[in-house]
Amino acid sequence: MERLKTITRLVILALAAVTALQVFSSAASAACPATNPVAALITAINDANTDSKANSHPINLFPQSYTLSADCQLPPIASKITINGNGAAIDGNHLYPVFFT
Repeated sequence: MERLKTITRLVILALAAVTALQVFSSAASAACPATNPVAALITAINDANTDSKANSHPINLFPQSYTLSADCQLPPIASKITINGNGAAIDGNHLYPVFFT
């Protein structure tokens, strides 16, 4: 019974994470599917870049892999951003730059 409760909690947590990614990735590049976790990161960087104030912008990643591709590349960082990795890995797959300013 305890194992079933644990599995149920994990499923609920996974669904919440997918929902959050879909909400935060709505403004991402049209070429990068909203289901790709990179889309949410693209949106967060773009949102920070468009802020006209000199605010600091924390971006909190989920502990997962963010793999860049031809359709999902990170934009240049043009603002004050702090990325809290939380165990995440951002991989350019030896083809795409992870960060450039």
